[in-house]
Amino acid sequence: MFSRKVKWIKIASSKKELENLVPLNEIRILNREGNAICIGRNSKGFYAMKDKCPHQGYSFKGGACTESDKMVCPVHRYGFDVNTGRGGGDAAIVYNIDYRQDGVFVGLSYFSIF
Repeated sequence: MFSRKVKWIKIASSKKELENLVPLNEIRILNREGNAICIGRNSKGFYAMKDKCPHQGYSFKGGACTESDKMVCPVHRYGFDVNTGRGGGDAAIVYNIDYRQDGVFVGLSYFSIF
């Protein structure tokens, strides 16, 4: 009855633009189409999560993206795995990133009855 769908939201015109927006080992919060998206960057690439720490709901703004593949909440310093979202006893919502010819997109999953 329910099916899982993905809504792709453009977050940058190019990978170069995203590099300019998000410095190495830092996090930036991008608000696109009513969604607060946490983008982190380390030497391996870019990562995306919902901008809501699952521990107590704080924003990741001011946190870090570490070389050990963690997005770190600035409030309690819990680290969440950029690939699985796991950490701190909870799990953050992780989004996929797709690099296309017409820009960089983040995929937000949702359930639909259609």
